[in-house]
Amino acid sequence: MKTTSILAMTILATLTASAASAQSSETVQTPEAAAAPAPAASARQDWNAVSRSATRVYMVDVSSIKANGDVTAVDLARVPLNPTSPTARNYTQVAMEFRCSAKQSRAFSETDHDEAGAALDPVETGETFSPYEANTLDAYVAAVVCEGARAEPPTYPSITAFI
Repeated sequence: MKTTSILAMTILATLTASAASAQSSETVQTPEAAAAPAPAASARQDWNAVSRSATRVYMVDVSSIKANGDVTAVDLARVPLNPTSPTARNYTQVAMEFRCSAKQSRAFSETDHDEAGAALDPVETGETFSPYEANTLDAYVAAVVCEGARAEPPTYPSITAFI
């Protein structure tokens, strides 16, 4: 278990450094982007990158982690690495739940955010709890939710701060 935690933390640190490097090399502030209003962020948010693909970064808001009995809830964001425009702030927020001791997870709703970053209506997924495998997105999120792993800085106070 300790090896898994160390491996998960190493993966988180590597992914965060890669995400930050990709963001800094891809982000060019244009006058339009600088003038675009960013949606207000909750002061409590703390977004940590947990995984990335060629097109997205997956981030967890560690301040959203809430335990209720044997179920722990968390917010995950799927953030495009290549926005459709310099001012685009669109992403998808996924409300997830974990049964840590059973190594089960489910996504119970998804909320798309438009190009201005405004939330659209949430959609219930209807998923039931199911086991997650090692080295999957759910396993990386579980390392944060269930084992207390955190990404190496930088972390972000909002998704728009990352974008």
